[in-house]
Amino acid sequence: MLRRRSNGSTIESLQQMEAQLDALQDRSASILMLRAGSRWRESGERSNAYFYRTLRSRQYQTSISSLQSSNGELVDEPSALTQCAQEYYEQLYSPDPIDCDAIESLLSNIPADVRVDPASSASLLQPWTADDVQECLNRTPTTSSPGVDGIPYVILKLLFKHPFCRGLFLEVLRIALLEHRYLETWQRSVVVLLPKKGDRSSLKNWRPISLIGADAKVFTRLLANRVNQCLPSLIDQHQTGFMQGRFIADNGLCARLIMDMAKRFKIPGVGLLLDQEKAYDRVHPAYLQACLRRFGFPESFISCISTLFFQTSLCVNVNGFLSAPFAQGRGLRQGDPLSPLLFNLALEPLPRTLMSSSQLSGFRFLTDSTAERPILKSLAYADDILVFLSSPSELPILLSTISMYERASNARLNRDKTLAVSLSGEPQPDIQQALMSANIVKWHDKHSIDAAIYSG
Repeated sequence: MLRRRSNGSTIESLQQMEAQLDALQDRSASILMLRAGSRWRESGERSNAYFYRTLRSRQYQTSISSLQSSNGELVDEPSALTQCAQEYYEQLYSPDPIDCDAIESLLSNIPADVRVDPASSASLLQPWTADDVQECLNRTPTTSSPGVDGIPYVILKLLFKHPFCRGLFLEVLRIALLEHRYLETWQRSVVVLLPKKGDRSSLKNWRPISLIGADAKVFTRLLANRVNQCLPSLIDQHQTGFMQGRFIADNGLCARLIMDMAKRFKIPGVGLLLDQEKAYDRVHPAYLQACLRRFGFPESFISCISTLFFQTSLCVNVNGFLSAPFAQGRGLRQGDPLSPLLFNLALEPLPRTLMSSSQLSGFRFLTDSTAERPILKSLAYADDILVFLSSPSELPILLSTISMYERASNARLNRDKTLAVSLSGEPQPDIQQALMSANIVKWHDKHSIDAAIYSG
């Protein structure tokens, strides 16, 4: 009715109101899309019913209906679920005693020249410039869950444009780097749980992700940029996880080449896909510190990392209910840009020890020349390790080495999920028997129905 009137001001007001309503609807659809986990939508698309359905489906996938308590009882009340999760993760993040002799034995297999060079060591402790921080902010994701302070990257970017806030943030970063004093919110995290394969009532089958403050992640991202410059000379080429300039498919192609060669020339041997239980969550702080020292990182940098990662408190979010806070005594928080790099450094002594063992033959490649045949003993993508054994007699040597790594770092091999793959595809009863005696029962050869999946 208002449109039929010839009053120009009324029509102009209507157009303004329609534009405001249009903007509100568009913003509402964008928020729903973000909460639903949709990565894109067509321009003008506002199917709120679709986004609501997607959101409900996403919430169902991450909701926990019941959990097994420590005594095996199944609980489903909100308070009981929260208490159960708190007890589980409080125990998981409590360190067990470690074996100092085992640490020394592992670290002795790192060559003396595998160290951070003096120039890189000095650069690790240089305060950042405004350009350094701005470049880091430019690379942060636009949609990321904030930490306990609720401040997302987009607000942090806006604040950094203000001269006073820029100077203040640079000083906060300098104090954190050199004096190891942090904002209270940097040392508090909320852990959200994402489902993995398996029984969802068991917390072993949920992945804990730490929601860390955007400003704290900028700090660790800046540190990660510098650590990344040191890693190529410290981490062996057969580790391709989270390593700049290395391609994940290289290990897969190498494993395929080995299997093709073993099949063609009937070479016996197996590839063991080792499964570590809660690999990131079990890293002991003292072991990590020993590794960093062995690689030549400066003491001030080691103290900076130790204070930030192992003097923090966590609470678990279960269906929107938060547990009471508890201390994190071990483990590298998943969701932090620096954690994968620190884990690579903590894991490196294990493949180095396997490589230096004269009792492990690995896989020896065939060549046309008379030159010495190259040997490969292991491949790794982050915590996924593939170890090559040529005979049953090598299995006790491998398990002894893994046991030493467990005693040194708090790591734990999950033998139930460790998979042995026949390199030639043929059954190998002698190796299978040795594996079964060691409680490693998952076996794959050409007669297996399911495919063997190698992620590295």
